[in-house]
Amino acid sequence: MNEYERLEQQRRETVRRMLAIGPVRKGTISEQYVPVVKAGQPTRAKRGPYWVLTAKKNGKTVSVRLRTPEAVARAREAIANQHELARLFHEFEELTERQGVLERETGASEEALKKGLKSRSNKARTSRG
Repeated sequence: MNEYERLEQQRRETVRRMLAIGPVRKGTISEQYVPVVKAGQPTRAKRGPYWVLTAKKNGKTVSVRLRTPEAVARAREAIANQHELARLFHEFEELTERQGVLERETGASEEALKKGLKSRSNKARTSRG
């Protein structure tokens, strides 16, 4: 198997892994605590944690409270899936770029041979000199 075919095999495996990823979601999860107010005055006590998912949508920050532990777990998994998908896409991009470089290098070498700019063997090169 040549280098180009090996890269193609890696690309296909990367796509297979991308397709296996479940739901994705951009954003971060943070804890929010709210001060306890008594007689109109905040106290040192705090309520919480309240879990909040924050993400950018259309250039604006949007926050959603996650009300159950299950919702927090699903959101964490979706965010982890998003990170994995981004990593795999970057890997796919690099493999594709390397294939393009190989294609250009191979194409340039074949073109040079066709035009007689490179010899097919060392003997031909030394006999001219």
